[in-house]
Amino acid sequence: LAAWKGEEVAVREMRKHAAWYTRGMFGAAQGRPALYAAQTLAALEEAFATILERAAQEPAPCGEDGKTRH
Repeated sequence: LAAWKGEEVAVREMRKHAAWYTRGMFGAAQGRPALYAAQTLAALEEAFATILERAAQEPAPCGEDGKTRH
């Protein structure tokens, strides 16, 4: 996208979708402000990486029956 539209436009368009891409991930709510504030692809990638790291550290949610919910 950045190669096609340029970095500024690509980052702006990705910020529009950032909340959707991270919806339901554990720890994503704390990381979304960094996504929204990103001005460069590097900052956007770093914010996504941070969210993914937090999500990977959290256990899967379980229902009352002890089974993982999907």
